[in-house]
Amino acid sequence: MSAFTIAYILRISLDPRPFHISINAIDFITSIFMTLPLWIAMFYFFGLYDREIYTHPLRNFGRILLASITGIMIMISVTFFTNTPLFPAKLVAGYATGIGFILLMIFRSAANIVRLKLLKRGLGARRVVLIGNCDLTHVLADFIETNPLTGFKISGIVAQTQFIPIELKKLRRSSLESALTRDKIDVIIQTDSKNVSEHYQIAQKHYLDFYQAPEFDGIMTTKHTIDIIDSVPLIHTHPTPLMGYGRIVKRIMDIAGGTIGIIIASPIMLLVAIAVKISDPAGPILMHGKQQKRLTRYNRPFKVYKIPLTLRKV
Repeated sequence: MSAFTIAYILRISLDPRPFHISINAIDFITSIFMTLPLWIAMFYFFGLYDREIYTHPLRNFGRILLASITGIMIMISVTFFTNTPLFPAKLVAGYATGIGFILLMIFRSAANIVRLKLLKRGLGARRVVLIGNCDLTHVLADFIETNPLTGFKISGIVAQTQFIPIELKKLRRSSLESALTRDKIDVIIQTDSKNVSEHYQIAQKHYLDFYQAPEFDGIMTTKHTIDIIDSVPLIHTHPTPLMGYGRIVKRIMDIAGGTIGIIIASPIMLLVAIAVKISDPAGPILMHGKQQKRLTRYNRPFKVYKIPLTLRKV
């Protein structure tokens, strides 16, 4: 609302020409107010309310920019197809896009700063009970306790004494049921596989979030996806992170980067080729043959051409 109001005022102040479509300020603001549900739905679609987005500056910046442009484009499309004027002039839409983006960045950044300040004081943190007799319990407990910006706060730990940091020994609980009775819990984090199904059912019963830490290091990468076969979730660990759109991006980068690199390096390669030919007129400029073959990811051989590394004396 603020962005469109400022855009309307700027158009009046900076451009003396009359509006292309006669819309007074009250009608303009009212029509924009009616589109607020559309904006909220669009922000949800772009993931602007997801924690992994609004806590990540670069992702937040990109999503807000896309949402601002897309929102204005949708409103222009509505105006075109329904013949319902929403903007009194074209410049209003342009001003609103830029101002809306700037205001969204300012207000969301300010809200995030306030959220972080509150988390440092222990306000708004989600109360966690850690379960598991393994070293990962100690690691997570220590990290969460010393990093309030995670948004978690340790309320109880169900583990043997050796897996609990010294300063958190007082939070040790004998069982999950005991922790739920004595403490207020929002989240359950389990670091081993013992009684996982039982603990998950308890989390469902009490409407608690449940996290299961992986038991092998291969999951602690970006090289995995979750596949479902007959309602059974399977963690698929890839041999390379270049899956899906990542492969497309890599291929585009390979072609673009390779082309630019060849163009830039072509004068140097030409000089080297001349030097090779002067050094050995009978020899090839590029080395090739069986010894220069390599294998692709799926063991398919391909040829590699290289300039000889040594030059014969003339």
